[in-house]
Amino acid sequence: MTTHEERMNTRKAIQKAGHVLFESLSDIPDLQWIAGEFQSLNEDWAINHKGTYGYEQLMKEGYSYNQLKWIKNLASYIRSTRPPQQGV
Repeated sequence: MTTHEERMNTRKAIQKAGHVLFESLSDIPDLQWIAGEFQSLNEDWAINHKGTYGYEQLMKEGYSYNQLKWIKNLASYIRSTRPPQQGV
């Protein structure tokens, strides 16, 4: 059984690990929201899969390898298809 303290420590570790990517998405609010949802779901997964490669990846990056790839590629695509801002 997982204690409240273990859950909070896992949550903090994942949020800290994924903070830079999450904040870098502030110009794409919908994608930032999705990244936050990934982190939330990753917290639950990590609680039940300690000691696995996936757990280590989440503690290191805040996201799985595939989530990172998907988020970064989608952010790059969205940014590349936006019209340039004028008068900024």
